[in-house]
Amino acid sequence: MGATRGGRDHAVAVERTLTGSPEVVYGLLSDTNRWDRLVGVSSSTYTYDLLDPGDPTSRTRIGHATSLGTRIHFAEEGEYWTPERLRGERRFRGRGARRLQRGFLEVEIEPGDERRLRSRVRVRTGVTTSGPLGWLIGMLVRLRFAIVLRLYLRGLERTLRVASERTTSTSGATSAPAAQQARDTLVASGHVSRLVTGRYRTVPAASISARAAQFAASPVDAAIRRRIVGLITTQPDEQLIAIRPFDVARAWKADAREVVRGFLHAARVGLFDLEWQVNCPVCRVGADVAPRLDQLGQRLHCEECDVSYDVDFADHVEATFTVSPAIRPVRREVFCASSPSWRPHVHGYVVVPPRTTRDVGPLPAGELLVRARGTARQLRVTAEARAADGRVSARITADRIAASPAPADVAAHRLRLVNDTDRPVRILVERGGWEAERLRARLLMTLPDFVDLFSADAPAAGMQLSVGQLAVAFTDLVGSTELYERIGDARAFALVQEHWRAATRIASSYRGAIIKTLGDGLLMSFPTAGDAIGASLEMMAHVAALGAGEHIPMALRAGVHEGPVYLVRGHDRADLFGRTVNLASRLATVGGGQQIALLDRTLAQPASLAALDSDALHVERRDVELRGVAGTHRVALVARVGDEVLVTGRHPLVPALSSSPSVSAAPRLPLERGERGDAIRR
Repeated sequence: MGATRGGRDHAVAVERTLTGSPEVVYGLLSDTNRWDRLVGVSSSTYTYDLLDPGDPTSRTRIGHATSLGTRIHFAEEGEYWTPERLRGERRFRGRGARRLQRGFLEVEIEPGDERRLRSRVRVRTGVTTSGPLGWLIGMLVRLRFAIVLRLYLRGLERTLRVASERTTSTSGATSAPAAQQARDTLVASGHVSRLVTGRYRTVPAASISARAAQFAASPVDAAIRRRIVGLITTQPDEQLIAIRPFDVARAWKADAREVVRGFLHAARVGLFDLEWQVNCPVCRVGADVAPRLDQLGQRLHCEECDVSYDVDFADHVEATFTVSPAIRPVRREVFCASSPSWRPHVHGYVVVPPRTTRDVGPLPAGELLVRARGTARQLRVTAEARAADGRVSARITADRIAASPAPADVAAHRLRLVNDTDRPVRILVERGGWEAERLRARLLMTLPDFVDLFSADAPAAGMQLSVGQLAVAFTDLVGSTELYERIGDARAFALVQEHWRAATRIASSYRGAIIKTLGDGLLMSFPTAGDAIGASLEMMAHVAALGAGEHIPMALRAGVHEGPVYLVRGHDRADLFGRTVNLASRLATVGGGQQIALLDRTLAQPASLAALDSDALHVERRDVELRGVAGTHRVALVARVGDEVLVTGRHPLVPALSSSPSVSAAPRLPLERGERGDAIRR
């Protein structure tokens, strides 16, 4: 025990060597959310207050919880730096604060061997009290903390050993943030120790068997299906809330797209709930969760950052999965909002006193974002702007954070912070180039499983949600009218359906999805124009083969455009909207059968060129007007060498504005190598 600021510390300190890299061990031990739950503090609610009424940057979260049957109120303070140290404390407020002044947790970690496969840790925790009654409280708390800490470290060692047997993620070789590595370790280990993983409930077989049987019939890899069901029976409660499929795929070392598909089908049969989480653009922490797209708000306020912002669906919203309450009820609880585990992108958090210089580190590799909490002051430091040995120096003034030359006495991979103001500044150092892999709408709208299973989950009427950059393709069957007339409705429709089935398979193989059918045509979405071009060419070959089998000319024409896309509600289902969609639709009317029309500038993109075989394809260029789109546009028409460009009276070409007679429309134009057009080169 020792004296601190007029009080007495009642502390217990334990040293251990644990299996696992310093990053993984730090990620687990620095999770103060877990520690506060362990020592018997209830889940907390938070308000915000100014510690210094004259300093607007001193806005601090104030927690309210229950401990040992007593209501407590506290301000959360402290510092941390990955992966070496953490000092977290709760300064108590109210009547009892004179006897019980603060609770604290201090963690220090260093490598336990040269390969960083083991870590030496020192943990010190306790409370600071004053007065005779405070002394008695402190002794009781110290006894409890001593028992819990030793049991916790023992459970942590078992968890780390199990994880090391199942995965190599504890080796320290990855550059992922410590909090992310810790989560991967917990997913890999499963439920080993209740002290480490938290609340765990046994799931009765009857409550899961029927849904699991439905899930077994889904077109998802059998191993992925088994592991997803296994999450429900092996993982603790906190691991089954707001699951990010990419995190699970990384921990399992499985194909990310297949894991996403697995969760979508698991949600469809009721094993999980698909939710839409809105993240604050400043702190990147979830500010709201909506069970359906039509319940998303257009503007939100983040209490932590004290900022209001318009919700950008493309950047701020991600799809997550939580186990269905019908199978396993779980509670969303926060025990410590200051835990570094909530903000894996934050590498360190320190307070720089007024008129003081402070050196901190080590710094992670790559780009950094240095920002002052509670203000708009920030400095982005690119990897190229750092000194050769990774040193960085920054000067803090009343209105900015500015880079300055790093003096020679700053150690390698360290940051010097110079506070030129008369107030303390709370600094966050973030990994500027790192971002958690989130399941955003841009990917979902190219997944056939999402489009098919959740098409009814659409935005509210009148709301447009930005999806981000996508490639949109429209296709149209050329010669379909003649097809119906010659072989009859039933057989013709059967061929169209066969085309749709093949198109679904082909689009999926090019990372795309069919959004809807339009007569005998299709609206599709893809990650890039290159994917859309590749899929359209393969579909054209399939349609030509269908026509050859019936001895009838059949061809497909397509329009492709890449750009911003919006998600809207159309006929009570999700639909795509925007100028990109409109342009793709207009481009689909430019070419003939077996041609893909796209703007010439789109064709010039590397992703587009990479999708094309220079020996098998030709491009023809035209200047055209597109209905409803102002101006004249240079359009590229892509076709396979040797394919006939099919044009019928029912599918007229848009008149060309070029004066060259070689590009005028003709009923059937065999496109031979070298006859006209430019060969496409990679």
